[in-house]
Amino acid sequence: MSVHNQQVLLGVLAGASAGALIAAAAASGGGPIVVAAVAGGAGGGLIASFIRPNNCYFVNRRGELWQIPCEQQPVSAQACFYGSGPGMLTQIDCPHGDRRRQIAATAVDK
Repeated sequence: MSVHNQQVLLGVLAGASAGALIAAAAASGGGPIVVAAVAGGAGGGLIASFIRPNNCYFVNRRGELWQIPCEQQPVSAQACFYGSGPGMLTQIDCPHGDRRRQIAATAVDK
């Protein structure tokens, strides 16, 4: 299961739990508790789906930005970045590659 799917599942569980607890304190009977748990789970899952985990990116020789697993940065990387997407990247040291050929983060991070 991916990190993003785990976050969504955790959001659904947290929302359903909070909804059920609030409904149990405010109402009597099983119907409102189930409805509140379903609504809370849907809300928690929706909020968690908007949260994106940080990823690793690299720039190849043609200047293209690619998202990659952080454990598998290629030898041919010209520059390496970490963040949640274009516009929110921080340049990091590439584990391989030539430091003299790295490009500035401002050229890619727009």
